[in-house]
Amino acid sequence: MTSFGVDMSQHLAETGTQVTHLLAKCINEIDTRDPRHSDQKIVSSGVKSKVEKLCQSFENGADLVDLTDIHPNVVANVLKLYLRQLPEALLTSRLYPVFIRMAREWTGPSANSSAPGVEELNELVHKLPRHHYATLVFLMHI
Repeated sequence: MTSFGVDMSQHLAETGTQVTHLLAKCINEIDTRDPRHSDQKIVSSGVKSKVEKLCQSFENGADLVDLTDIHPNVVANVLKLYLRQLPEALLTSRLYPVFIRMAREWTGPSANSSAPGVEELNELVHKLPRHHYATLVFLMHI
């Protein structure tokens, strides 16, 4: 089943899962890696081809992909590419401006961690489409 550029709700309805196999595999693999290797640099030559090869592997069967020998930066690049190619952004184009406004308010000179701000963010997150919300929860490990 195609993973890249496919509507998340449609994809998850067809697979019967809460989050896509690609996303779950990539996040789980990144989380299980030795943190000492997380800051390793990838030599730029060949990286693109490794990312493309891994993307193709996911397209051929996400549940069959083995990431154990893949560099974590390649896995992370595939995950970022997947999220970038979603037809509807994870935070949705409708709600994105509100997320940005809230981020600016919380990082500006008058920022505080007030309970109303947390409540507003909680309400906003719950306005996301069901599959987007589930994916965000998975990404944040809540």
